Amino acid sequence: MDEKLGGLGHILTTVFLSSFAGFLVRPVMTDVTVAAVCSGLNDSCSLAVYLTGVQQVTVGLGTMVMMPVIGNLADRYGIKALLTLPMCLSIIPPAILGYRRDTLFFYTYYVIKIIFDMVCQGTVDCLAQAYVAKNIHGTQRISMFGVLAGVRSISAVCATFAARFLPTASTFQVSNNVGFEWHADHKNADQTENADQAEQIQIMQNKCRSNLYDVY
Repeated sequence: MDEKLGGLGHILTTVFLSSFAGFLVRPVMTDVTVAAVCSGLNDSCSLAVYLTGVQQVTVGLGTMVMMPVIGNLADRYGIKALLTLPMCLSIIPPAILGYRRDTLFFYTYYVIKIIFDMVCQGTVDCLAQAYVAKNIHGTQRISMFGVLAGVRSISAVCATFAARFLPTASTFQVSNNVGFEWHADHKNADQTENADQAEQIQIMQNKCRSNLYDVY
């Protein structure tokens, strides 16, 4: 199956899990924010709106600065290796709200989420598209871009559907566990890739030996 996808099975899995974790918590964040920062006696709460606006502006400016840095690091260390960074950082914020969702824990989540989103937001999608552009050639490249977009859309549908039936605490716990699931898949993919490389090296060595025997 991975060969039919041009060797992009691991990248597609990363895009799906990353998008699923992000979309899963969105439906409940409004209720969690209002419950944490707003008084129950008020019908309206402008503080929640202000906090959301500050978060979006700060993350947007930080992403504008960090994205070229991420690109340079991807060129130096490799795209697959750098995918570990956003997937590791994305584990921490949901774990905070999965534990408790009172005012103190919410503000802790709020600060850490802003800092981490400067690195994580959009990084997986950009690195995945860069990997496709680098490794897929010819007419298949456009098709694979479409596959990436389709996988992200499917993850949004699945996450929204799952959030409808999960309790609030379980929603954040599931989002947190997605990162651990990715690490398990990443480890298995690395082991498989190393085994394939070792097999290819062994085949090349056998061919070289057979050629030497033919010469002598």
